Amino acid sequence: VYVDLVALMICSIAIGLVVDDTMHFMYNYRKYYERFGDARQAVRETFLTTGRALLITALVLAANFFVLLFAKFTSTHKFGFFSGLVILFALIADFIIAPALMIIAVRYLKIKHSGLLKEDTYIDEQLKDQTANNVAIR
Repeated sequence: VYVDLVALMICSIAIGLVVDDTMHFMYNYRKYYERFGDARQAVRETFLTTGRALLITALVLAANFFVLLFAKFTSTHKFGFFSGLVILFALIADFIIAPALMIIAVRYLKIKHSGLLKEDTYIDEQLKDQTANNVAIR
């Protein structure tokens, strides 16, 4: 597939469409994480509620864009192909990559706040010293 400026602009429009799904997923994940306090349970609940809606809307949206593959005009054909493809890839990322990153982030933050990461503690101490020095100078 030859990718030109038109195809790149089409992909940027499609990414603008699918970022909303990711934001809905992350918002609901956070809501369930605050409710349950467990990252895995929050992901499970998010899949059962928001995940269903994301799946249906992404499939319908991609199918509608793939209808444009029957167009005779090359730019319209590309628009349908790339938009549908980006929507499907974003759905896969929302269902596989985003939950994994959220679980990893929760683990990292728990370790960081427990003081087990010495290099972060060192950096935090450096920032506190700099802040104290800046306040003392003023």
